[in-house]
Amino acid sequence: MQKLVNGIWTDTTEAELTVGEQYRISVGGGWEQKAYSLPVAPPAIRKITKRAFMQRFTQPERTLIRNSTDDIVIDIYEDLKSVNNVNLDMTDTLQALAYLESLSIISAGRPAAILVDGTIDEV
Repeated sequence: MQKLVNGIWTDTTEAELTVGEQYRISVGGGWEQKAYSLPVAPPAIRKITKRAFMQRFTQPERTLIRNSTDDIVIDIYEDLKSVNNVNLDMTDTLQALAYLESLSIISAGRPAAILVDGTIDEV
């Protein structure tokens, strides 16, 4: 990789480039010239597998959910069993976590931890 410094191509690294600065890379025996821009962050992962979602709960929380006699908790669990993926931004997901929190099945503040962006391993 080289950048243009006072009209002369000079070896450089990506860390030394600034936004808008001209640089070139070796491609197939020639050079490809570009203007540097900041790398674009990949989009946040907001849809994860059902298993990944359930693994975000502690073992005691999962047990309380599975063994609950509360009709709404049973409905939440049955709905979860019927899907392959969970959308972390879906209104139903947010309401389900708020309900579990209201019953102290999950502790106060746990929804925020459960709703963090997914990882590539959770897709």
